[in-house]
Amino acid sequence: MECIFCKNQCQKGFVEASGYDNFLAHAFSMYWYPESEEGKFIKKHQVPVYSANTAYYCPSCKKAFTIFENSENGIV
Repeated sequence: MECIFCKNQCQKGFVEASGYDNFLAHAFSMYWYPESEEGKFIKKHQVPVYSANTAYYCPSCKKAFTIFENSENGIV
């Protein structure tokens, strides 16, 4: 796939977020939120991101990207 940033060739792979922090006693999670809420402690418009099937990494510009599809309970 062509990189959406620099137009060079990307490597196909996956993005995964999981884990558990025993010290803080909570599961790790991943959320999407609008730019307007960056840096805010409480984000009113965050959407949970549960998984992504396919992701792409560009070794030229060192960026990774994926497309998450929306579902009833968040982004899957």
